[in-house]
This record gives sequence, C-alpha cells and structure tokens, in this order.
Amino acid sequence: MLTHLHIRDFAIIDAVELELGRGLCVLTGETGAGKSILVDALQLAVGARAGSEVIRHDATRAEVTATFDLTQAPAGLRALLEEQSIEMGDELLVRRVITREGKSRAYLNGQAVPVQVLREVGEWLAEIHGQHADRALVDVGAHRRLLDAFGALEGTAAEVAALWDKTSVAQAELEAHRSLMARAEAERDYLEHAAEELRVLNPVDGEEAKLAEARQMMMSAEQYAEALTDAEEALAGDGTSVARLNAALRKLERRRESAGGRLDHVCQALDRVLAEVSEAEQIGRASCRERV
Repeated sequence: MLTHLHIRDFAIIDAVELELGRGLCVLTGETGAGKSILVDALQLAVGARAGSEVIRHDATRAEVTATFDLTQAPAGLRALLEEQSIEMGDELLVRRVITREGKSRAYLNGQAVPVQVLREVGEWLAEIHGQHADRALVDVGAHRRLLDAFGALEGTAAEVAALWDKTSVAQAELEAHRSLMARAEAERDYLEHAAEELRVLNPVDGEEAKLAEARQMMMSAEQYAEALTDAEEALAGDGTSVARLNAALRKLERRRESAGGRLDHVCQALDRVLAEVSEAEQIGRASCRERV
C-alpha cells in the first residue's frame, strides 16, 4: 500500500509531499490543478519510461520517492526482493531520479537497481490505469499470478519456481557435460586416426631433416644442372681453356655445400682436370721456348 509520495522538480512542481492513509483516498480539483502530474510521478516511481523533458525547466534533475507498506506484501514480491538482495522490513522506499542528460537511476531501500528490476517490483506495488489504459485484469501475463493469489498458492508457486530453476540449472549442466563428452569422443577419433597414419608412415629419427634436405635439393636441381652443363661444355666444347675450366669449377663450388656431397666428386675430378690442363699448357709453352 502506498503511504507517502515525495516529488521534487517534476514537470511544473517544485516540491510536494503527499501522505496517504488506509482505505479509499481521493484527490479532487479543477482541471490543471496537477492531479495527473501526481499520477505521472507515481508511474515514474514504479518504473515508467521518462526522459529529461519531465524535469522542471530551471532544475537539473527530477526526483520522485514513494513509500509502500509491506506488512501485507504478497510472497511473490518478497521473493523478488530477496532475489535482488534488497533489505526488507515493513516498508519499501522506492526512489527514481532523472537527470538533465537523460540518465535514469533507481533505488530500492537505498540500493541502486536497474530500471527493469524497478519495473518488475512496481508491477507488484501499484496498478495504474486511466480512461484509455488497459487494466492488469486483461493482461494475460498477470492471470497466473492473480489465480495463485486468489487460491493462497503463492508460497507453493514460489517453491515450484525454485525447483524449476534448480532443474533448469541441472539440465544446463547435463547438456554441458554431454557436449564435453561428445567433443572428447571426436578428439579421440581424430587422435586414433592420426596415430594410425603415423604407424603407416613409420617415421624414423632424423627423417624430417633428410626430407628438408631432399626438398632443398629438388628446389636447387635446376641450378645444379646448369652448373654441370657449363662444366661439360668447358671440357668438351670448342675453345677449352684454363679460364673456362676455372669459371665452371667456381660455379660448382658455390653450390657444393648445399648439394649435400653430391657435387664433391665432380668438383674433385674437375679440379684434377684443371691441374692436368694447367700442367700440359706449361709443358707446351716450355717446349716452344726450347725450339726457338
């Protein structure tokens, strides 16, 4: 039950306080006296949407505080407040603040809460309807709550809701474990397949290095072939000379280290040929000088 309403800097109101007692309370007055503003302020307090336009023109923020008697509060409301860890007693102090920047803050018994939580709590605190507004009675979402309240089944409904929450959590955990098991099964199949492939391949120690060397050899095969061709032409072609043989040997030796020993014999043989040719040229020159 609403017992007190305090409004500050809301619409055209500077500040006003309203005390309400038990039973029927009626506010009367001429058109424009501000009756609707009080109702709008109460709507704001229980979670209605609002922007900076509700702030009085020369103020920086609007504030509405409503006090509700909880001595006969339904179990559903108490369960909702307990869920949000709101300290409860015989009264609930609801406070709503709207700033000039359009920001909205809500408080329940001094504790800050999201506006959505305030709106859920407000549905239990007040039912506001006007000439063209629908009543909660025709709200399908409220039928079960009203039926539980009529049959004094709110406590039982809260117990069922708690059991349902536990069941949902357990179901989610079960699905998570099933997902983990399925993933583990898939990983096992992959590992078994990979192990079988390794068994068939039968890799040996150092094989990776040998394969890398073979790959490098294949990538450089064209260069080796070109160097060997130059050496062959230097030996068998026209105009064979020590200079051509030297050039062919240097070209082979530049590729000798990366060839993994495959060009060693060729280089050694060509080196011997070069030495023989050099010696033959020296002997020939010496013979020519003797004849002269």
